[in-house]
Amino acid sequence: MGWGIGIGIGWPAAGSRSDGNVPVNTVAPTISGTATIGQTLTSTTGTWTSDTGITGYLYQWYRGATLITGATNSTYVLTLADVAFDITCRVAATDADGTSAYVSSSNSIFLFDADYQAVLNRAAPLGGFYTAPTLAQQKLQNTLLMNMKTSGVWNKLDLFLNFANNGSAGFATINWKNPSGNLAIIEGGMPLQTNVGFTGAAGSYINTNFSGGNGTQYSQNDASRYVYMYAAVSTNPIDGLSGANGNSIRITSSNVQSINQGTSVINPTNFQYNTTRGMKSIHRTSATDVQLFNATVGDSRTANSAARSTANQLVLRAGSIGGLHTASMYAMGASMISENAAFVADYNTYINAI
Repeated sequence: MGWGIGIGIGWPAAGSRSDGNVPVNTVAPTISGTATIGQTLTSTTGTWTSDTGITGYLYQWYRGATLITGATNSTYVLTLADVAFDITCRVAATDADGTSAYVSSSNSIFLFDADYQAVLNRAAPLGGFYTAPTLAQQKLQNTLLMNMKTSGVWNKLDLFLNFANNGSAGFATINWKNPSGNLAIIEGGMPLQTNVGFTGAAGSYINTNFSGGNGTQYSQNDASRYVYMYAAVSTNPIDGLSGANGNSIRITSSNVQSINQGTSVINPTNFQYNTTRGMKSIHRTSATDVQLFNATVGDSRTANSAARSTANQLVLRAGSIGGLHTASMYAMGASMISENAAFVADYNTYINAI
């Protein structure tokens, strides 16, 4: 009788053979969703290869470079803490050999402050002439707005026009404080100088389409007007009304500087708006007191107040006289003496960064 020995060897099925290697990512995950507080972002898994087959995924959401504690699902609900941050998700894959390293999403979602998002929302459907700045500059503008909130400036404004941007001239006409309302009007076809602003010329100026007489914060005895002068020349007006002497400041030491004064004039002093690049402002703090500033260097004067004009405020024009200066920003609101230094610093930080 013969004996035979049979040896049987069983091999793992094709595609499930372990080689000791964890999953390998070939396509990074992506995230999607609406960048609004309370809305849900969703991450894909990305694409992975595995010799044994993927058995699961791990997720971790990040706020900037900081891990968000407890955010370990494929979805994440945006919160107030996420404002001004890039939100990303990192994904890891697991198989029989173990768990891979985390791979970051190929994109991020930036959460803008709601008030700045409203500016972007105003521009989007208008398109073309109202093209928004680049994303990098949008983030800088978002920071500017949030800084103004921190410094107390934002709540005192009725009008904020930021001319210095790398978007379009139309985007520069949006009032950040009321984006769904009035748009400023570019009179005379004035072109926008990218990241600089508008330069006045014969027959050209900015009509803010806003009247101090309709201001909520800007009132008869509690008012401020601001302009950031990128370049200034001669004694031409910086701002004004269509009437000869109303609500106008100019590069001169004369007594024509005015804010809610009617026909009254400021008692002359040694103060003069200069041609140095930077913020120029005028403030009415009472029925008799006015303060004027080159950036943070100022002086006080006396001038009796009068009812606010109902005419639209103009930039780079007063009456029939145009200002040949270059303006990067214009704002109107309640008196901001105590916030002045912070406002100057906030805008300097922005315009020096663009």
